[in-house]
Amino acid sequence: MAANSRTIPTVIFALGLGLAAGCATSGAAEKYEAEQKLVSGHIETFDDLDFNVFTGQKWAELHRSHSQDITVYWPDGHATKGIDKHIEDLKAMFVWAPDTRIKEHPVKLG
Repeated sequence: MAANSRTIPTVIFALGLGLAAGCATSGAAEKYEAEQKLVSGHIETFDDLDFNVFTGQKWAELHRSHSQDITVYWPDGHATKGIDKHIEDLKAMFVWAPDTRIKEHPVKLG
């Protein structure tokens, strides 16, 4: 049976749509993987800063997450400016509560 004159262009068009959809899906997958890698890196850094730097009182590494001119708003409503003052306050907090530890992050945002 001879092919209809419309059949071949229709098949080629359908194949083209399938290839284009496959390329779009591949691009979306690559974008998703890149975003997941970025998010994983953020979570890894945040975990290290809390579990290692804060809990271990490694104040010299605090600059990894805090700028020199950071403003910290404390639960009692007062604010402090500068990383040196913040570190001083954190040291005092650990004198008052030496067993302070961050052991887990039940919710992770990256």
